[in-house]
Amino acid sequence: MKKTLFKRITSFLLAPALIVGSFSVPEFSLPVHAESETIEKNANNTGLITDYIDHPNTGGYPGHYGGEWSYVYYGKYDTKPVKYRVLNPREDSFKVEGDSLFLDCDNVLNSMVFSSESKEWPESDLNSWLNREFLSGFTRVEQSSIAESYKDSPSNLDYDNASDFMSLSGEKVFVLDEAEVCSGAYGYLDDSGNSVTGVAVTRLKKDLRGNYCSYWLRTAGIGLTEAVITLTDDRSSSFIVCVSPEVTKCGNIDVGVSPAFNVKLSSIIFATKISADKEYKLTLKDDNLKAGVTQGSQIERNGNVLTIPYSVEGDPNRLSILITYKH
Repeated sequence: MKKTLFKRITSFLLAPALIVGSFSVPEFSLPVHAESETIEKNANNTGLITDYIDHPNTGGYPGHYGGEWSYVYYGKYDTKPVKYRVLNPREDSFKVEGDSLFLDCDNVLNSMVFSSESKEWPESDLNSWLNREFLSGFTRVEQSSIAESYKDSPSNLDYDNASDFMSLSGEKVFVLDEAEVCSGAYGYLDDSGNSVTGVAVTRLKKDLRGNYCSYWLRTAGIGLTEAVITLTDDRSSSFIVCVSPEVTKCGNIDVGVSPAFNVKLSSIIFATKISADKEYKLTLKDDNLKAGVTQGSQIERNGNVLTIPYSVEGDPNRLSILITYKH
């Protein structure tokens, strides 16, 4: 049975103003850069994000107590690409139109206080830093693809304890609260395979030098304290404690920042697998660029070769295409 091919064309940062031309597509193979490597995009490693990126392991069978995430590289910190755990490839708990890709940093990026004046998350120094200095380190397209996150009550995916919850009111970048970091649905089970606030190797994280590190949660503790994930004495697992928001150490262990955010699914064109370890790089939509088949022209097919007349508005330096079967 003959199938009709449907093209999706998107452009990326060729020449100014309007570009008109045509190209032939014998096969899909274009370069993508991640961690200084050049990966060839092709039909075997690139596709729609919902077809490629998995949910984390949620436990339920011996020896598999959460984790086993897919990973996405998104933006840079201190000139290095940053790796994020995919907590949910289709998240609907943060009031993002069209749902989102929920990401939690795989590392602790730097050491800093939660707040110098004992404030809770909404007025904290950490909230301000994440949504100003840290956010400004992303490119324009990366920033616009990050959704504003709203959450006024725990979701059905959170650990079921309302006292562990801390709301969000439109922040683009945040840190997890205790209800999220104890969620089995997000891969964060404890070492016995339960979704509780006990000891959990899945919550361990390292800083960029490779050292295990404590990190802040946005959950308020009892009195003027804030929750952190810290390490067991032998550093083989982790647990939650409450400390003063003005500290930069928990015991003799640095307390740092592990950012989380939601990427709008409507901004993701496709995902490219860049390693055998479920690691991906995203191709993002740039709303300042417009590309399409030239009006009044025809797409020609000769065997396996498509010739597509196209025009581009904006200032791109590269054109990427994805061709799928129309359903």
